[in-house]
Amino acid sequence: MSVESLASIVAFVLPGYGGMRLYEFFVRTKKRNDFERLATSLTLSLASYVAVAGLLLGVTATVRRYGIPCAELEIPTSVNLGDWGDWIFVALLFITASLLGLGFSCVARIRSLRLWLREGGLDYSPYPNVWNEMWHCEERAPWAVVKLRDGTSYYGQVHKYSNDPDQDLKELWLFPVATQPEHAYQESEVIDGISVYIPGDDIAAVEAFRVPDE
Repeated sequence: MSVESLASIVAFVLPGYGGMRLYEFFVRTKKRNDFERLATSLTLSLASYVAVAGLLLGVTATVRRYGIPCAELEIPTSVNLGDWGDWIFVALLFITASLLGLGFSCVARIRSLRLWLREGGLDYSPYPNVWNEMWHCEERAPWAVVKLRDGTSYYGQVHKYSNDPDQDLKELWLFPVATQPEHAYQESEVIDGISVYIPGDDIAAVEAFRVPDE
Protein backbone atom coordinates (compact mmCIF):
# COMPACT_ATOMS: atom_id res chain seq x y z
CA MET A 1 0.00 0.00 0.00
CA SER A 2 1.38 3.38 -1.01
CA VAL A 3 1.58 6.38 1.28
CA GLU A 4 -1.05 8.24 -0.76
CA SER A 5 -3.45 5.28 -0.55
CA LEU A 6 -3.01 5.23 3.22
CA ALA A 7 -3.52 8.99 3.37
CA SER A 8 -6.76 8.65 1.39
CA ILE A 9 -8.11 5.99 3.76
CA VAL A 10 -7.25 8.06 6.81
CA ALA A 11 -8.60 11.28 5.29
CA PHE A 12 -11.98 9.78 4.38
CA VAL A 13 -12.49 7.66 7.52
CA LEU A 14 -11.26 9.96 10.29
CA PRO A 15 -13.90 12.69 9.72
CA GLY A 16 -16.66 10.22 10.55
CA TYR A 17 -14.75 8.91 13.54
CA GLY A 18 -14.29 12.46 14.82
CA GLY A 19 -18.01 13.15 14.43
CA MET A 20 -18.87 9.93 16.28
CA ARG A 21 -16.54 10.79 19.16
CA LEU A 22 -18.04 14.28 19.38
CA TYR A 23 -21.51 12.73 19.63
CA GLU A 24 -20.32 10.36 22.38
CA PHE A 25 -18.81 13.32 24.25
CA PHE A 26 -22.24 14.90 24.69
CA VAL A 27 -24.35 11.71 24.77
CA ARG A 28 -23.13 8.74 26.80
CA THR A 29 -23.64 5.62 24.72
CA LYS A 30 -23.23 1.92 25.29
CA LYS A 31 -19.89 0.32 24.57
CA ARG A 32 -19.51 -0.51 20.88
CA ASN A 33 -17.40 -3.18 19.27
CA ASP A 34 -14.86 -2.40 16.55
CA PHE A 35 -17.26 -3.23 13.72
CA GLU A 36 -19.94 -0.86 15.06
CA ARG A 37 -17.40 1.93 15.45
CA LEU A 38 -16.09 1.41 11.92
CA ALA A 39 -19.60 1.24 10.45
CA THR A 40 -20.66 4.42 12.24
CA SER A 41 -17.48 6.24 11.18
CA LEU A 42 -17.92 5.22 7.55
CA THR A 43 -21.59 6.24 7.59
CA LEU A 44 -20.80 9.71 8.95
CA SER A 45 -17.88 10.07 6.53
CA LEU A 46 -20.10 9.10 3.60
CA ALA A 47 -22.81 11.53 4.69
CA SER A 48 -20.19 14.28 5.03
CA TYR A 49 -18.75 13.47 1.60
CA VAL A 50 -22.17 13.64 -0.06
CA ALA A 51 -23.02 16.90 1.74
CA VAL A 52 -19.73 18.65 0.89
CA ALA A 53 -19.71 17.40 -2.71
CA GLY A 54 -23.32 18.46 -3.19
CA LEU A 55 -22.60 21.89 -1.69
CA LEU A 56 -19.59 22.50 -3.93
CA LEU A 57 -21.41 21.34 -7.05
CA GLY A 58 -24.38 23.53 -6.14
CA VAL A 59 -22.18 26.57 -5.63
CA THR A 60 -20.41 25.96 -8.95
CA ALA A 61 -23.70 25.57 -10.83
CA THR A 62 -25.06 28.76 -9.27
CA VAL A 63 -21.95 30.74 -10.19
CA ARG A 64 -22.06 29.54 -13.79
CA ARG A 65 -25.78 30.32 -14.03
CA TYR A 66 -24.98 33.98 -13.49
CA GLY A 67 -22.30 33.89 -16.18
CA ILE A 68 -19.37 34.11 -13.80
CA PRO A 69 -16.41 32.14 -15.17
CA CYS A 70 -14.95 29.55 -12.81
CA ALA A 71 -12.59 26.62 -13.04
CA GLU A 72 -13.85 23.11 -13.64
CA LEU A 73 -14.57 21.57 -10.26
CA GLU A 74 -13.40 18.05 -9.56
CA ILE A 75 -14.59 16.27 -6.42
CA PRO A 76 -11.58 14.30 -5.13
CA THR A 77 -11.93 10.56 -4.60
CA SER A 78 -8.38 10.21 -3.33
CA VAL A 79 -5.91 12.47 -1.59
CA ASN A 80 -2.87 13.86 -3.36
CA LEU A 81 -0.35 14.77 -0.67
CA GLY A 82 0.93 17.69 -2.73
CA ASP A 83 -2.46 19.15 -3.66
CA TRP A 84 -3.74 21.75 -1.19
CA GLY A 85 -7.17 21.62 -2.80
CA ASP A 86 -7.60 18.01 -1.72
CA TRP A 87 -6.69 18.87 1.87
CA ILE A 88 -9.13 21.76 1.89
CA PHE A 89 -11.82 19.29 0.81
CA VAL A 90 -10.78 16.94 3.63
CA ALA A 91 -10.94 19.84 6.10
CA LEU A 92 -14.51 20.50 4.95
CA LEU A 93 -15.26 16.82 5.55
CA PHE A 94 -14.00 17.12 9.15
CA ILE A 95 -16.08 20.25 9.75
CA THR A 96 -19.21 18.68 8.27
CA ALA A 97 -18.80 15.40 10.18
CA SER A 98 -18.29 17.33 13.41
CA LEU A 99 -21.44 19.37 12.77
CA LEU A 100 -23.36 16.16 12.06
CA GLY A 101 -22.15 14.58 15.29
CA LEU A 102 -23.00 17.72 17.25
CA GLY A 103 -26.41 17.97 15.58
CA PHE A 104 -27.28 14.35 16.31
CA SER A 105 -26.30 14.82 19.95
CA CYS A 106 -28.60 17.85 20.23
CA VAL A 107 -31.49 15.93 18.68
CA ALA A 108 -30.92 12.96 21.02
CA ARG A 109 -31.29 15.23 24.06
CA ILE A 110 -34.60 16.85 23.05
CA ARG A 111 -37.01 15.84 25.79
CA SER A 112 -40.16 16.63 23.79
CA LEU A 113 -38.94 14.34 21.00
CA ARG A 114 -38.41 11.47 23.44
CA LEU A 115 -41.92 11.95 24.84
CA TRP A 116 -43.38 12.00 21.33
CA LEU A 117 -41.55 8.80 20.40
CA ARG A 118 -42.70 7.17 23.65
CA GLU A 119 -46.32 7.91 22.72
CA GLY A 120 -45.70 6.06 19.48
CA GLY A 121 -44.41 3.01 21.32
CA LEU A 122 -40.67 3.76 21.03
CA ASP A 123 -39.11 4.32 24.44
CA TYR A 124 -35.90 6.06 23.44
CA SER A 125 -33.39 7.48 25.89
CA PRO A 126 -30.00 9.11 25.22
CA TYR A 127 -28.65 7.48 28.39
CA PRO A 128 -26.95 4.08 28.15
CA ASN A 129 -28.67 2.67 31.25
CA VAL A 130 -31.01 3.51 34.14
CA TRP A 131 -28.06 4.37 36.41
CA ASN A 132 -27.12 7.33 34.23
CA GLU A 133 -30.68 8.44 33.63
CA MET A 134 -31.62 8.39 37.32
CA TRP A 135 -29.07 11.03 38.32
CA HIS A 136 -29.68 13.39 35.41
CA CYS A 137 -31.41 16.62 36.36
CA GLU A 138 -31.60 19.76 34.24
CA GLU A 139 -31.97 22.16 37.19
CA ARG A 140 -29.62 20.80 39.85
CA ALA A 141 -28.40 17.49 41.22
CA PRO A 142 -30.99 15.37 43.05
CA TRP A 143 -30.86 14.35 46.70
CA ALA A 144 -30.89 10.65 47.45
CA VAL A 145 -31.31 8.18 50.27
CA VAL A 146 -28.84 5.40 49.49
CA LYS A 147 -29.40 2.13 51.34
CA LEU A 148 -26.45 -0.25 51.49
CA ARG A 149 -26.43 -4.03 51.64
CA ASP A 150 -25.16 -4.00 55.23
CA GLY A 151 -28.24 -2.07 56.39
CA THR A 152 -26.73 1.40 56.69
CA SER A 153 -28.05 4.34 54.68
CA TYR A 154 -26.86 7.80 53.71
CA TYR A 155 -28.76 10.94 52.71
CA GLY A 156 -27.08 13.54 50.56
CA GLN A 157 -26.94 15.39 47.27
CA VAL A 158 -25.45 13.60 44.27
CA HIS A 159 -22.18 15.42 43.61
CA LYS A 160 -20.57 12.97 41.16
CA TYR A 161 -21.44 9.60 39.68
CA SER A 162 -19.95 7.18 37.16
CA ASN A 163 -21.22 8.20 33.74
CA ASP A 164 -18.87 6.15 31.58
CA PRO A 165 -20.86 3.19 30.19
CA ASP A 166 -17.61 1.28 29.62
CA GLN A 167 -16.71 1.43 33.30
CA ASP A 168 -17.55 -1.79 35.14
CA LEU A 169 -17.57 -0.32 38.67
CA LYS A 170 -20.34 2.16 39.37
CA GLU A 171 -19.39 4.89 41.87
CA LEU A 172 -21.43 7.50 43.70
CA TRP A 173 -20.26 10.57 45.63
CA LEU A 174 -22.69 12.35 47.95
CA PHE A 175 -21.91 15.95 48.94
CA PRO A 176 -23.24 17.64 50.95
CA VAL A 177 -24.52 15.01 53.37
CA ALA A 178 -27.46 15.64 55.72
CA THR A 179 -29.09 13.91 58.66
CA GLN A 180 -32.13 11.76 57.90
CA PRO A 181 -35.29 12.99 59.66
CA GLU A 182 -37.30 10.33 61.46
CA HIS A 183 -40.61 12.02 60.59
CA ALA A 184 -41.84 13.79 57.47
CA TYR A 185 -42.45 17.08 59.31
CA GLN A 186 -38.86 17.26 60.57
CA GLU A 187 -36.16 19.09 58.66
CA SER A 188 -32.78 17.59 57.88
CA GLU A 189 -29.56 19.34 58.86
CA VAL A 190 -26.58 19.51 56.53
CA ILE A 191 -23.38 18.12 58.05
CA ASP A 192 -20.64 20.57 57.13
CA GLY A 193 -17.48 19.23 55.56
CA ILE A 194 -18.65 15.63 55.19
CA SER A 195 -18.94 13.71 51.92
CA VAL A 196 -19.57 10.02 51.28
CA TYR A 197 -18.11 7.77 48.59
CA ILE A 198 -20.24 4.70 47.77
CA PRO A 199 -19.25 1.88 45.39
CA GLY A 200 -22.18 0.77 43.29
CA ASP A 201 -21.81 -2.88 44.28
CA ASP A 202 -22.59 -1.96 47.90
CA ILE A 203 -25.91 -0.28 47.06
CA ALA A 204 -29.10 -2.21 47.81
CA ALA A 205 -31.63 0.51 46.92
CA VAL A 206 -31.81 4.22 46.11
CA GLU A 207 -34.53 6.80 46.69
CA ALA A 208 -33.80 9.88 44.59
CA PHE A 209 -35.85 13.04 44.43
CA ARG A 210 -35.52 16.60 43.15
CA VAL A 211 -35.75 19.49 45.59
CA PRO A 212 -38.04 22.17 44.10
CA ASP A 213 -36.39 25.50 43.36
CA GLU A 214 -37.13 28.30 45.80
